[in-house]
Amino acid sequence: MIFSKRNRFVVLTIFLVQLFCWQSHAQVNIISSSSAVTLAQKLAGAGVIIINPTLNCPLKASGIFTAIIGGIGIDSGIVMSTGYAATQGGINGLNGGSGVLASYNFLAPGDISLNSLAGQNTFDACSLEFDFIPNGDSVQFNYVFSSEEYINATCGPYNDAFAFFISGPGITGQKNMAIVPNTNIPVTINSINNGIPGPGLNLSNCTSMGPGSPFTSYYVDNTNGPYITHKGFTNILEAKYPVAPCSTYHLKMVIADAGNHLYDSGVFIEAGSLQSGNAILNNNAGLNNLGEQFIVKGCSAANIDVVRNVALNTAQTFHLDYSGSAIQNYDINVLPDSVVILPNTAAASFSIIGLLTPKNGKKTINIKLLSPYSCNSTNAILDSVSVVVYDSLSMNILTPDTAICLGDSVLIRVNGDDIMQFNWMPSSSIVNFNQKQPIVFPNQPTTYFLIGNYPSSGCAVKLDSVHFTASPTPTISVNNIVTCSHIPLQLLAQISPPYLGYHFLWSGPNGFSSTMQQPFITNPTSICEGNYTLNVRADTSACISTTTFHVQVITTELPVVKTLYEFCQEEGKNVSIDNVGNNLIWYDENQNNPSTLAPTVNATNIANYLFFVSQIVNGCESEKVSVSVQVKKCCEAEIAIPSAFTPNNDGRNDSWKVLAGFGFVVFDTRIFNRWGQQVFHSTTNEPWDGTIEGVTAEIGDYAYEIQVKCLLSGTVMKKKGFITLIM
Repeated sequence: MIFSKRNRFVVLTIFLVQLFCWQSHAQVNIISSSSAVTLAQKLAGAGVIIINPTLNCPLKASGIFTAIIGGIGIDSGIVMSTGYAATQGGINGLNGGSGVLASYNFLAPGDISLNSLAGQNTFDACSLEFDFIPNGDSVQFNYVFSSEEYINATCGPYNDAFAFFISGPGITGQKNMAIVPNTNIPVTINSINNGIPGPGLNLSNCTSMGPGSPFTSYYVDNTNGPYITHKGFTNILEAKYPVAPCSTYHLKMVIADAGNHLYDSGVFIEAGSLQSGNAILNNNAGLNNLGEQFIVKGCSAANIDVVRNVALNTAQTFHLDYSGSAIQNYDINVLPDSVVILPNTAAASFSIIGLLTPKNGKKTINIKLLSPYSCNSTNAILDSVSVVVYDSLSMNILTPDTAICLGDSVLIRVNGDDIMQFNWMPSSSIVNFNQKQPIVFPNQPTTYFLIGNYPSSGCAVKLDSVHFTASPTPTISVNNIVTCSHIPLQLLAQISPPYLGYHFLWSGPNGFSSTMQQPFITNPTSICEGNYTLNVRADTSACISTTTFHVQVITTELPVVKTLYEFCQEEGKNVSIDNVGNNLIWYDENQNNPSTLAPTVNATNIANYLFFVSQIVNGCESEKVSVSVQVKKCCEAEIAIPSAFTPNNDGRNDSWKVLAGFGFVVFDTRIFNRWGQQVFHSTTNEPWDGTIEGVTAEIGDYAYEIQVKCLLSGTVMKKKGFITLIM
């Protein structure tokens, strides 16, 4: 299709508007107008030396890309296009999916090499060519092909054409490396697509590409997709071809429109993927959170595989080069300087084993795989890997088993390698169960288990535990006490919360001490008065509470009462006991039925009675005193009158008194001297102490006259006689 100047202006205007939108929404960032050297160096990888690069492209048809999201599977590299390279980095179907095309006509020529591949003339060709020297027996790189011809132009009569032409020793002419995997069919719109012909087109145009075409499994539908502007693209494909090591080859990467200038196509080639080598290193070591592959001393080894791309019928030796801080035969085992891949096999392996040595920090071993072919006296580096070597893992809990008080928190101290992952069980009552040294606040006796491991290390899981006894801090409630002497006192205190593991210690005046919860003071007296202290401890922990209270002891006195009462049987039916003293309380013989009234007895029968009496002082009742009451028959005993006495104050027989038996009453006593003078008179049975008006009487005989009455009969008897006063 040929564009007029007016059409070119319209297309250019549309393109500039689209370009602004594509750049603002780009999923693939593209910087165009790079030089041939820049593009070639971007492609160059291990085992390849690039020389003499040339670029033959319209301005801005090629560039360097970086995939922001990476939907095409390649994160960076170079892009070659039949239109503006920058237009490929946008979102397909802008402006509401109206089908705006990424299309531009450079009015540039095509490529003769592509005309036969496309089946017609080509336009707007873009090519990058260079010579290269491979260090291996094959060369390969990764790419993705994309196009606006997808969907509407699928299975059409022509394809936008692209190819990777290689030529050199052992190759007749030039060979296209851009072929469908495991076939000789070139990668085109018609060979890789969704299998659905565009409007008015015929599937035979696709199937005629070769057996199995179209290959739908390699196709990605990008209609209204976010990755690139083109409506479709391929999976990541590998271009690969055998070469002679150390020889010079030529590679031409070229793309062009076919049949018309309208629809653009492009090819994305991965940075650094142009490599030559017949082997790579596979490292199965674990991956840490820094993205480093690692081993741990004393744990699983890292197996390093040297893998050829194909199996040969002869053995092949690959030399290895080592560097880094890890010391062989100390930090790690001695590593081989080379490996041999045996005939008809594709791999050989060796292991890196971390040796148990005193901890000396993180080390690194770097391994380079050298090409078996020497170009310019240098063995190229085919591949390299690095392995971090960690010290052997250790972990133990430093905090001992501990008794704590409920409500308290504890920091569990742990000695362990920081590269490990930590997990605490149970996860309840713990601030962060994945933290190395967490804070816990157990509300009951709890054993915390620490599990330490390092994923992907092959190390055995480390396990340790610590036990916390969580005891309550007691609250004591006790009041000052006022008690009465001689009444047993029980010391009571309210302890909360309820708990069976409390220990008690009481102390007080007069050496009082007890470990009982509610001790007794059996006989409180004034010496028991004072301040008492109660100490309550939960288990053997430091959960202790102490309180002090005062005990006041009110001292009482025994009542002053007559302890023996005697009554004659004949004195009457009811006889009252004299109520001597104040605030008396009387009890029966069983110390029951208290009363403030003195008891009465029935004196008609001969009997013995027993009562008890106490006294209230300041609200306290004294101890009880026993009172005996006897009812007897009166005047059955004799009257005894002493005939002499010795008032010399020696405590024996110092006075003279009539000894009248029960029931007799002596109501008149008179004593006379030898001259008939009365020296003593009493209306009761008062004893004579041998004095006359306070003066000691003379030794000698004295006469007496007494009158005695019998209470039973009322009979009065008179008795006379003499007594002798002896000193």
